[in-house]
Amino acid sequence: MSKNDALSGEEKLKQRTRYYIFVVIMALIIGLIVGFSLAFFDMGDGNIFTGAVNEIILPPAISIALAIGFLIGLVIWPIYS
Repeated sequence: MSKNDALSGEEKLKQRTRYYIFVVIMALIIGLIVGFSLAFFDMGDGNIFTGAVNEIILPPAISIALAIGFLIGLVIWPIYS
């Protein structure tokens, strides 16, 4: 018998709700970090909203960090959740 089997239905629902809120908050934080990084560290005339993404110039360290953020946010996090 696992720990989760001993929980009542209401406790399981509360646990799922807390986990859902945690997932949404973490997704929001990752999105804020990526968006801030794209806006603040852009050294070119690019803009992701107008479609001029080819003109975005970022420092290499920021580019690598953003790639890792996208990997976590778009691939690893949904698989984990």
